[in-house]
Amino acid sequence: MPKLHNLFISLVFLASAVSSQSLPINNSMTLLADEITITEDSILIAEGNVEARRGNQLLKATKLIFDDKTEEIYVENVTIFLEGQNTKILGDEGQLGLEMRAGLIQAANILVDEKLKISASEVFMDGGEVDRANNISRVTTCKECEAKQPLWHFSARSADRNADRSEIMYKNVVLKVKGVPIAFTPYLRLPDPSISRARGFLMPSLEASSKLGTGLRIPYFVPINDDKDLLITPLLSAETNTLEYRYRQAFKNGNLTVSGALSKDTIYPNELRFFIKADASFVLSSGYRVNFQTGKVSDDGYLGDYGYFSEDKFETRITLKKEEFDGWGTLKQSAKLVRNDFFDNTTETEVTISADYSRSIDQNLLPGQVTGSVGFTTSSSKARNEQVTPFTSEITSKLSHNYAMQIGKRLHISTHAKTELGISLDPENENSNNPQYQIKNKVGFVARLPFSISRNKVLQTIEPVFALNYGNQTTDDAFEPLRSTSALNIGTLHRPSGVSGFAEEWEGFGASLGLNYSAYWENGYTMKVAAGAPIVSNPADKLTSDNGFQDESVAYVLGAEFSTPKLMNFGSKGLFTSKGEMVNAQSNLGFNFSFGENWLASASTRYDRLSDHQVTSELSLSTAIRDWKISGKQNYIDGQRDTFAASAIYEDECTRFLVGVKNRFSSIGSSGSVQTFSISIQLKR
Repeated sequence: MPKLHNLFISLVFLASAVSSQSLPINNSMTLLADEITITEDSILIAEGNVEARRGNQLLKATKLIFDDKTEEIYVENVTIFLEGQNTKILGDEGQLGLEMRAGLIQAANILVDEKLKISASEVFMDGGEVDRANNISRVTTCKECEAKQPLWHFSARSADRNADRSEIMYKNVVLKVKGVPIAFTPYLRLPDPSISRARGFLMPSLEASSKLGTGLRIPYFVPINDDKDLLITPLLSAETNTLEYRYRQAFKNGNLTVSGALSKDTIYPNELRFFIKADASFVLSSGYRVNFQTGKVSDDGYLGDYGYFSEDKFETRITLKKEEFDGWGTLKQSAKLVRNDFFDNTTETEVTISADYSRSIDQNLLPGQVTGSVGFTTSSSKARNEQVTPFTSEITSKLSHNYAMQIGKRLHISTHAKTELGISLDPENENSNNPQYQIKNKVGFVARLPFSISRNKVLQTIEPVFALNYGNQTTDDAFEPLRSTSALNIGTLHRPSGVSGFAEEWEGFGASLGLNYSAYWENGYTMKVAAGAPIVSNPADKLTSDNGFQDESVAYVLGAEFSTPKLMNFGSKGLFTSKGEMVNAQSNLGFNFSFGENWLASASTRYDRLSDHQVTSELSLSTAIRDWKISGKQNYIDGQRDTFAASAIYEDECTRFLVGVKNRFSSIGSSGSVQTFSISIQLKR
């Protein structure tokens, strides 16, 4: 008995017209149309707003004919929405099987993710997916307007989809720009557009370098698995043959990246030049976080010649850290290994291990918070001359009290007290078998008295600050109030870890006087001024001029900032001796200009007296013109040109075109100045 007769034997309209009906064709498919007719020879005809649905796969057409004997479906003006994919097929007519998962669509257009458009005379389906296409007239992601050619597209004689390799093989491909043929290839293998990570070539880039000549970079991407991939990029030119690589792997508890390059070039014609660099980060089951960075370079000019990095070598750094709260306090543990390998085959290594436990102590005797801590630190190093510093260890136990209160409407007072027991063991000390003990005590307070007034649309605040300490102190303690209370952080000009002499200690009094002023205008203008004077009790025989004291009890710190809403920002601060001699200074000045509708220019300069490069400056200019973004930037170091970079990028929904120029005027290791020009075109899918 025919299937349709079995399905509809209970219906009284088997041979009559049924209007606006929804009918089951088989156990998993339903049909909806304005009019459904079943003829005497078991042919179903549906017309007007036809919808056939099987699971999540939907077919729409103006007319559908189902032949019960052949179990085939014929459709006109059809649209098929593929199950589980953001893909639909539109065609003039088609012939499908009963399950709507296999068949032929003629004069078809395929739309993937509302972006990729494929037009072909025939499209074959198999297993609910597109399997093959013939006579492809257009493949593009560009917007298409009537009677206008897209910016780019390519045509092909045919295309076959390889589901196992997740790729599509096009044959006899012609690439066209604005309808004009510019390239031909007999075969073109592209990733399947339905997947985000596919094996295949990425868009190449053309580069011209003053050291490496004109070359072509051709990246090839290999997705090894969902959690790992490999990118291989040959760089070919008359001056070099280079293979670049990058391997990435994600783990449940971390990630690993290994990158590098191998080169044979005319700069060092008889040598294999290379670099390899590894970065990893993991969280162990015990809660420790491990970070690992290391690398190796063949020579000190390689990274600069090829523009890979701004250093001439890599540093090996391994850190192990853990921080946990046990319900009472916090335990911090860390270990660090730092190693530098130099090109003269010497090395420099430093190892540091530390642990610290701190917790708040419940008590009712004193207002405020009491905190206790115990810490351990040990370190060792090996210099380039092979001299080894044995492990030097120190154990410290601290007990501190802090309290803050407000008196009246303005006066803010905070007090602090600390006692510290230190036990150190230095193997190089004459009494290395006898630990050295030291007890340090310190008490002090900080008072702030801010006054604010708002007048003529300006909010002004002036705040005197006074701090007084007694006990075992360092110059760092003397500057601390000028860091914690100053809006300009003028106390940071004192650098205990960066300059010799900054960590010297004394016992006695220490004080800090400070004055902060700020003004805020309603139109966005801002001004801040801060001044301070750290005072020590006995500087002459214990402190050096690096601190600013220079045989005197007082040093001076001064800073100011001014900014406008859009145009300018300026800041400067300095540390001076009592005789007016500058010890340290930092300044920055920046301007931003916008003119026309899309032009933006900026300029900035920074001065840092104690930096390796005291003055750094930057000039930049950028604009956007329709789909183009154009920018240029020039950097200076100590008044000399460092780098210049400029780029022009065209980007729309289907194309990204980039032209870039970069000049490096400074040296990296033995690599002198380099000029590079690059161009790349990406046809988006």
